Amino acid sequence: MSANTCYYSEGSKHECCTHQHYCIFNKNRIELEKTIMKNWRDYYALKKLHNSYLKGYYCGNIDYSFLLKKMDLIKHNISRLVKFKQKIIDKEVDGYGILES
Repeated sequence: MSANTCYYSEGSKHECCTHQHYCIFNKNRIELEKTIMKNWRDYYALKKLHNSYLKGYYCGNIDYSFLLKKMDLIKHNISRLVKFKQKIIDKEVDGYGILES
């Protein structure tokens, strides 16, 4: 049994799989999910800075307007990545399904 093969149920290979087109072991899917999560982590870190600005606690060298622009850019990236993920799930994009050996 290969570690990079998806087995949904014992004895069958992708016959009953619920993620036929977006396999959890596909490296492209893994990288896409990592990128989405990294963007969310970056956004929440900036959100903390934003909150400290609003409360008057921030004492760094980042300009407020730059911070807002950076937050908007990351939100836009997240939106684009999630739409791309949905296109993959809807089978409009190839390369994220079952890995053939």
